[in-house]
Amino acid sequence: MGNLGADFKKADPYTTGRPRKVDLREVINAIFYLNKTGCQWRYLPKDFPHYTLISYYYHKWVDNNTIEQINTAIHQQLRKGMGRNEHPSAGIIDSQTVKGTPESTRESGFDGGKLIQGRKRHI
Repeated sequence: MGNLGADFKKADPYTTGRPRKVDLREVINAIFYLNKTGCQWRYLPKDFPHYTLISYYYHKWVDNNTIEQINTAIHQQLRKGMGRNEHPSAGIIDSQTVKGTPESTRESGFDGGKLIQGRKRHI
């Protein structure tokens, strides 16, 4: 993922105002931790800032698209590090039809391509 500390230093000239009371690296690390473990906000380890602060920044960054920009930048860095083009040129989408059981009370559709009656899902 590169050196996140060096990336933050690059952003220093663009930060203005009074110094922050909380390190934004810790906020980002807490968001990554939540994403990886799936734990609840309240059960964040005590090493991170308070969960209400993490929640505030998370929702603020989701609303102004910062989380998406961070995700895109990390994804591009990883692809570049693997020797690939930063912007993927193709994607794969697949579908699967699953037959239902006779006891199933919900109506199921019919897949005309596979001539199978059942539920269809896209992966």
